[in-house]
Amino acid sequence: MGDGFPSEPRKSCPHCARIQHARGYICKRDKDVWQLVVDLPKDPVSGKRRQKYVTVHGSKRKADFELQKLLSEAQQSRARDSSVLVESAIREWITLVSQNLSPTTVRGYMGWIDLKIVPALGMLPLADVTPAHLDRLYRDLTAQGSAPASVRQVHAIIRRFFNQAMKWTVCDTGLPCPNARL
Repeated sequence: MGDGFPSEPRKSCPHCARIQHARGYICKRDKDVWQLVVDLPKDPVSGKRRQKYVTVHGSKRKADFELQKLLSEAQQSRARDSSVLVESAIREWITLVSQNLSPTTVRGYMGWIDLKIVPALGMLPLADVTPAHLDRLYRDLTAQGSAPASVRQVHAIIRRFFNQAMKWTVCDTGLPCPNARL
């Protein structure tokens, strides 16, 4: 009981007995009628919030089970439906961060992106990048005679990029960078 977690989900709406879960909630509508709401990834074009609504007739236990199933499906679809390629995503990322970086840093990042990162990872879907891909890239850079500091620089660029990709919910499968070896 002293694990720091509440013993039951947080109630957030006294009017409809809505019970908040991680990325969705249950709202009681009538006797044995429950509305489930699951948060989906933001619309990539407009950036607006998207939600999926489902009505369940039956017990609260059935509604809880259906919500967990919907949350699981939403989580899997975030990773599976990500057909965004590393090349397009990293170019969008550098455009965004270039506003906060010095021009020299941006030129250096673009050099590494154009010469090393995109040729090695550019055609992969973002969700499919694994630590093994990064290990291979770092090993190839070392074999080509790149200095350890240069390999660390490439790793830093990739790490910053994947951190942002996770915030965009394009890549929810986890960050491959911590598991890759330099």
